[in-house]
Amino acid sequence: MCAMIAAYQQMSTVGLERVLWTPVTEADREEVRASLQKVLASPQFSSSKRYPALLKYLVEKTLEGHADQLKERTIGVEVFGRPADYDTNTDTAVRYSAGEVRKRLALYHHAREADPIHIVLSTRSYVPEFQRLEAAESGVAQASPAPMDDRAFAGLIAELRSAEKWKRTALASISLLCLLISGAAFLWIRGFLHRDALAGFWRPVLETKQPALICPGGVVFSAASPSGTKVADQSIPDPFLSFGS
Repeated sequence: MCAMIAAYQQMSTVGLERVLWTPVTEADREEVRASLQKVLASPQFSSSKRYPALLKYLVEKTLEGHADQLKERTIGVEVFGRPADYDTNTDTAVRYSAGEVRKRLALYHHAREADPIHIVLSTRSYVPEFQRLEAAESGVAQASPAPMDDRAFAGLIAELRSAEKWKRTALASISLLCLLISGAAFLWIRGFLHRDALAGFWRPVLETKQPALICPGGVVFSAASPSGTKVADQSIPDPFLSFGS
């Protein structure tokens, strides 16, 4: 199916070639923004918040003529809310997200070779490039650049699925860890309260300097009780010597 779609797209772009293009006029920039909105509404981006925000920021900065400001630290601060002095060596949010945006753009454009404008994020760069379909300059009709082959396309799909699976596994692990910590905290608090109540009961006896008399309750025989015994009360004159009632 992918091969059939690619063949059809290649036929539909005969006589055209995709060239690197720089938007100059406001109409050009609006054309790029219209293409951007289609990309952001696609399944490759609509299910995420981070990747659309990054792509929109990069495209808008470039269209505004501020491509020179697209540095990792600046992106981390303005897109992901990192502090100005955050460590870019240990925090890879920008690099990882840019890699995901590259993959998703490739998947999006693979299925839409005939789109007039392609937005491309080159490797090791945060400045997007714009490619536009234009009439071939030579008299001989030229086919558009060969689309991504099925094997490369399947590889990108596998990478994205692997990333999503890793996220689900990480979330499940974090949830399990939180559950274990909560359970341990509950048991510790319960044990602490029990020990505190027990200590409070014995504290007057253990801390007094006077002799302490401990009087356990007496048990006497009783024919009226199913067990044959009962706890001695005030009606028993001498419970420790009584063998019946």
